Amino acid sequence: MFKKKPIMVVGLAAIVLSGLASTSALGVTAGWRVNGRLLEGTKALARRPAASHTTITTATGTRILCSGTVIVMPDGGVIINPPQPPPPPLPPPWINPGKIVFEECSATEPEACKLKSASIETVPLSYVELTLEGALAARGVIKPSTKTTLYTVGFEGEKCALSGVQPATGSLGFLLPEAQDERTTQTIAVSTSSGQFKIGSSEAEMHVTYLQALESGEPWSFL
Repeated sequence: MFKKKPIMVVGLAAIVLSGLASTSALGVTAGWRVNGRLLEGTKALARRPAASHTTITTATGTRILCSGTVIVMPDGGVIINPPQPPPPPLPPPWINPGKIVFEECSATEPEACKLKSASIETVPLSYVELTLEGALAARGVIKPSTKTTLYTVGFEGEKCALSGVQPATGSLGFLLPEAQDERTTQTIAVSTSSGQFKIGSSEAEMHVTYLQALESGEPWSFL
């Protein structure tokens, strides 16, 4: 039986927060900080983060592993702090991942199942709304900018439970476990929640972890 379990996902490069910027007890406006200072405007994310692991597993038993440079942002992801206070309807700090490409992907289970392409590319993604979590983390949700399809995967093979081109639909959880600690690379974990992600008509899970830096190499944080 396919077990549902929460998956933690780290790191896509640009995040957008909606709503009014919060103010701490010390009167400091929440948002992205670079070199210890509140960011004014935008900063580009490194286009090829140091990716560590990506797996996709479906309820039908199909398992996909992407072992290459997993995350790429062809359109250039950014972190953004709008003017304070932000004029409506502009949200406060965001991260915008642009598109993500998973490279060197293959179906590892079942053995007879193959992928039509070794890369999986998402559609343009929406801005991610972030909330602080605990003393260190920040959390959000990744969704497609339009409709419900995040990306498509092509399958081939007589014994493959999924056949043809199948859409991956739903949303992905987005976690920066150490976002409130300034560092040159931030861990990003992307994961699925129970019932929130499918490939074709099959419930699925996706786990991604990687290290994201700014294009400038400066230390950054979200407070």
